[in-house]
Amino acid sequence: MASEPEIITLLARHKSRGAVIDTNLLLLLISGTYDLKSIGRRRTAKYTPSDFRLIAAVVDRLDRIVVTPNIMTGNCSRGWR
Repeated sequence: MASEPEIITLLARHKSRGAVIDTNLLLLLISGTYDLKSIGRRRTAKYTPSDFRLIAAVVDRLDRIVVTPNIMTGNCSRGWR
């Protein structure tokens, strides 16, 4: 596992390029932003508020996140349950 300074260096290096966020992390990000208490239920059952804070901190260090149509379809087809 990479150390915190290594992770910060990687994020700085890729800041302008951004990152692709997969379906589950996108759902975690949206759910936690809307209502932190919703994490840990249904499709976010395997995540904790700490996981949300970590992904939010990573996203905050990037200029953009990339979401493909397939990723959005993955969430929409499940009705954001």
